Amino acid sequence: MHEAIPLNAPQARSKDIDLTMYIYSDNAGDKQNRRSSSALLIYMISALLMWLPKKHATIETSVFGAEFVAMKVSIS
Repeated sequence: MHEAIPLNAPQARSKDIDLTMYIYSDNAGDKQNRRSSSALLIYMISALLMWLPKKHATIETSVFGAEFVAMKVSIS
C-alpha cells in the first residue's frame, strides 16, 4: 500500500520500514470439535512484532471458508 504524502511533510530521517503480515489458516484442525483456527503474524524489518492465534467460533466445511474467516479476522 502507498500513502499520499502531503507537500508540507518533513523529510524522512531514516530508510523505509518494511511491515509484513502473514495469515495462517488451519481448516478443522481441532480433532474434538472440528473447529478451524488461524494465526496472524506481523513482522517489522524481519523481526516478529505480534503473534495472534485465534480459534474460530464457527465450523467451516471448506478450506476456502476457513481462509476467508482468517482474513476477515486479520483486518478487523
